[in-house]
Amino acid sequence: MVVPLDMFDLDSAAAGPWTLDVPNTTTLVLVGANDELTGIPQGIAAAIADVVGASVDIDRPEATPPDVPWIAAIHVPGLPAPLLCWPEAEAAEGTGLPEHLEHRHGLVVQTLLHPGDPLTCFVNVARLLAMIDPKAPGVLDADTGRWLDRNVLARDFLSNDTEPPEDVLWVVEANPTNDGYHVCSRGLARCGRRELLLTNVYEKHLDSAADVVASIAALSLETPLPIAGVPAEIGPELHVHMAALDDHVQLVDAHGETPLNVLQRLSDGAAAIYRTDRSARRRRSLARTTWNDFLTIADLGTHECLVEVPFEDPEGQEQRREHVWMRVESVQNDAVIATPVHKPTVAMGVDMEPQCIEADEVASWRVMANDQAWGPEQLDLLQRVLNQ
Repeated sequence: MVVPLDMFDLDSAAAGPWTLDVPNTTTLVLVGANDELTGIPQGIAAAIADVVGASVDIDRPEATPPDVPWIAAIHVPGLPAPLLCWPEAEAAEGTGLPEHLEHRHGLVVQTLLHPGDPLTCFVNVARLLAMIDPKAPGVLDADTGRWLDRNVLARDFLSNDTEPPEDVLWVVEANPTNDGYHVCSRGLARCGRRELLLTNVYEKHLDSAADVVASIAALSLETPLPIAGVPAEIGPELHVHMAALDDHVQLVDAHGETPLNVLQRLSDGAAAIYRTDRSARRRRSLARTTWNDFLTIADLGTHECLVEVPFEDPEGQEQRREHVWMRVESVQNDAVIATPVHKPTVAMGVDMEPQCIEADEVASWRVMANDQAWGPEQLDLLQRVLNQ
């Protein structure tokens, strides 16, 4: 089914050589939606109106598919495109949802995300679905297969403190081939960008390849990717090129081959990829709101703890920021004494001796436990692991 394009301002969409004229549709399913929402279209319209505090308009098609009780396009103030809605008795069958879910019926919702800010648009739609039926177990993102249960919705979509990370918009998949793996994004096209692809990736580079694809996908939401033949700096002394391959943007080196040097440097921990401003703000907010919990863990002295601190490059016409990981040596009051783990490559002149780092200087933190790095996003799980 196709979402009608009225109300969608394509003139303000993101422009660039690898953008789509019209984004792919986004399909979400409110699993286990109540009878008031699935019975008649006026029921969901009334529920949405109650949530947004404004009246909504309904358009009904002249013909309805024989296997669908009803279908309606609901125009919601503040959303860039209508919500095309219909109920399905088996909307979540065969989608890999948790086995304990009793109800597999759902309300299917299709719409378009605005390419200028697809994350905010996606969050608003998911938040709306979560609020019109607080007892529904969750929302299925049919495009990526991601299950947003009620706990995830409450934490990441209904909270005013933080928003979900950008990669909630896509997943990164690794598909085996005769020459290694093809690593590609799935979901970026609904953001108005062509999907990204790395070909012939060695198994030892899979984690780095997934990081490259996900990071460049996020960066493309803030800054258009360059045309073919023009290198893109994705990190200090890290460059990739873009090439067209079918419907994808293939990420290659200057010779049109798999960027093995980039993948190897990332695998060795000798380089890092730039983050978006949005991602940096989110991580910084999470790190600071959980700082006291981190200090408590670091003060135990039983696990390796690190803090991530941004440093500015004082030289050159354009200041660049480099995030440096520092190992915590001790805790002093509300701060930590930490030493850089590696010598910065962009921010020159950083003192390699122990330094006092306070909460407002930190971009993120990590605790090494059970051979895994745990950050602010996994604080609840980390505390369970440490209490075992």
